[in-house]
Amino acid sequence: MRLCELTCPARLLQGRRDEKAPAMTRNYPRIMPTGLGGLVVQFAPVLTEPANRAALAFRAAVDHANWPGVTDCTAALVSVFVGFDPLAPGDLHGQVARLLSSRDWL
Repeated sequence: MRLCELTCPARLLQGRRDEKAPAMTRNYPRIMPTGLGGLVVQFAPVLTEPANRAALAFRAAVDHANWPGVTDCTAALVSVFVGFDPLAPGDLHGQVARLLSSRDWL
């Protein structure tokens, strides 16, 4: 493999198109607590185009839901950070889990 193939962003976004790809996403998406006021939703362990699209779509869905107490929603390559006020009423983890289960993000 040439150096360009390893560092070119377009190459990275193509993702892996082989029989190992389904196994890599078997336990995804996953919700992980981050500090006292945040959750990270991760769609894959490595950058793939479907995982990147899922992260962007999920961020848009959270923004559209307009949940009370959410202070920040930021998408990264294959994950979304949802920041919230820990003193706000409600179950944000449950809301995120329900939104995740509402469709196939990948």
